[in-house]
Amino acid sequence: MSNFVTVKGYKVALLSLLVAVLVFVESVPVFGSVTVKKTNNLTITRIAGSNRYETSIDIANELKKELKVSKFKNIILADGRNYPDALSGSYLASVKSAPILLINEGSASTIVNYVRNNLVSGGTVYILGGEGAVSKEVEELLDGLHIKRLAGSNRYETNLKVLKESNALKSDEIMVCSGKDFPDALAAAAVGRPILLVNEDLYKEQKEYLSASKDKKLWLIGGEGVVSRGIATEMKLYGKTERVAGDNRYGTSLAIANKFFLQNQEKVILAYSRGFADALSAGPLAILRKAPIVLSANDNLAYPYNYIIHYKSVDITILGGKSLIADESVGGTQKINSEITVDRHRYYIKSNGRMAQSEIVYEAGIQYVAQQSGIVTSYGHKGTKGIDVSAYQREIDWKKVKNDGVKFAFIKVGGRFGASGLIYTDGFGKTNLKNATKNGIKVGVYFYTQAISKKEAIEEAQFCLNAVKGYDVKLPIVIDTEYLGGGRHDNIGATLRTQVVQAFCETIEANGYKPMVYANLSWLNNNLYMSKLQKYDVWVAHYNSYCGYTGKYVCWQYTSTGRVNGIQGNVDMNIWYGGGI
Repeated sequence: MSNFVTVKGYKVALLSLLVAVLVFVESVPVFGSVTVKKTNNLTITRIAGSNRYETSIDIANELKKELKVSKFKNIILADGRNYPDALSGSYLASVKSAPILLINEGSASTIVNYVRNNLVSGGTVYILGGEGAVSKEVEELLDGLHIKRLAGSNRYETNLKVLKESNALKSDEIMVCSGKDFPDALAAAAVGRPILLVNEDLYKEQKEYLSASKDKKLWLIGGEGVVSRGIATEMKLYGKTERVAGDNRYGTSLAIANKFFLQNQEKVILAYSRGFADALSAGPLAILRKAPIVLSANDNLAYPYNYIIHYKSVDITILGGKSLIADESVGGTQKINSEITVDRHRYYIKSNGRMAQSEIVYEAGIQYVAQQSGIVTSYGHKGTKGIDVSAYQREIDWKKVKNDGVKFAFIKVGGRFGASGLIYTDGFGKTNLKNATKNGIKVGVYFYTQAISKKEAIEEAQFCLNAVKGYDVKLPIVIDTEYLGGGRHDNIGATLRTQVVQAFCETIEANGYKPMVYANLSWLNNNLYMSKLQKYDVWVAHYNSYCGYTGKYVCWQYTSTGRVNGIQGNVDMNIWYGGGI
């Protein structure tokens, strides 16, 4: 189905022109745009025609090699300007051992020429979609061939026609994908199951179709923002449902690969994540090769790179040119502990061969902050790895923590209850102070404030000073000021809250220790007057791939879900920039 409409006023002229071009190109060979590059243990095959129509021919030729045939018994034509019909046709193509060729008026002569030269006598040409998608003029160019058009009034009706033609109900499983966008269905096409395209709710015709054969396995591809919760509820009437989804289109393509393909996946196909053009024809080829289609782009390489490294894939097919997906995306060719640059984007390859992703990596004292995409957003800042802990972490093996590269720790010694205002002692504070320093880890301490007056702030500071007596505390004593739903500290204004922090810090400083202020990014920007606290060090909590605080700070808490040897479960991770560690 397509929203493009042929302009009727020049049909005859267009047809005459196409026939003339067709006669001319029959004597001109179609040269492929397939390159094969072998490096180390990898074979990288790139299929990249000068346009999507040429690429679909190249994929068809690769399909012939896989099928070991010189001509096809069936060929499928679909609109190259839109995606739904071609994606609907992937299962039909698999059933019919047919390629999917993309076509529009401008490519019609070349595509029809290919069809005539590569279809066996008596074979069938399937046209997907109505005349607004694949025009009547194209059909007339195919005169003399057996043609079967599968078309509905919209993409969903066309999808049902295709499913019926392929006897999809004989399959025990159906992939349920959004018909409003292409990425998830593109990745699902490689699985070799029928694809049902859905809107926000099921149409009457879809319900009738599904009712004809219940008790199927229905895979919901993508999150609830793609295949809605309402669709999921409706689908339960027709079989057992299971959702396969990642945190974005890249993650969903990997979730599909992990769910439906081997754990030692030798072959992988990479497709461009932001455009459907090159990959629309790839479903049948992926099915034959038993290869997942993993989405990629030069500004989002970590997902496919790490998948290929993890599963030790060695036979990689890339759809599209290097400006979309570079060779560097496949791994195996880069040095470990080194950077690579792709289209001005910096990535970092770790010592285990994987690409840094959603993490902070240290090599030779240099910090690399990598986003989810793998792009390094911060580079060259020298920092020191640390953690902060409380009774929440329970028993800690500090020797293992030390061996995992942790150089410092902030240890909670106590806090004040938000409702009663009573001060409490952290049950593991003294144990952590003793064992951390015993294992050579530099420590500081922090107190969770709920003070609502300068008097209470001084009381909290004095509590901390008593708590550190007898311990080798070389790092600051910290006032932890943050939001607590219903907490008394939430209800004071920025002026009083700033005075509370000042009183705490002044008391600590007067007793020979260095004070520090801890708060998250929003709290620092909106709930404290930092201009009045400039003389004190700042510890920022901002869970991101970079620290967004524009003021001066010496410590950055970048995640609450870190993992460190010797600690069960999650732990806050920090970077110290203040020197002296």
